[in-house]
Amino acid sequence: MKPRRTDGAALRLWAAAAIAGLVGAIIVGAPHEVGAEPAAPASRSFSHAGLDRVGDYIKNEIASGNIPGAIVLIQQHGKPVYFEKFGVQ
Repeated sequence: MKPRRTDGAALRLWAAAAIAGLVGAIIVGAPHEVGAEPAAPASRSFSHAGLDRVGDYIKNEIASGNIPGAIVLIQQHGKPVYFEKFGVQ
């Protein structure tokens, strides 16, 4: 049985998923102030500036040729907070 050859699509897909996960972690994670009382988990929400940074990051990755495109969906409590398609098919 001959091994299958790919054009690197699996690697690009894995890289895009890793980038999306990293971007999501960056948006959700917020720096904690010393001596501040931690916020209740239910009161956390995404900032518009943080979501705009996600779009800018993905656009930059496409422009630099690292990924051909991406679809980003971020949900909070089962409801879409951010959904955008980038690049070409």
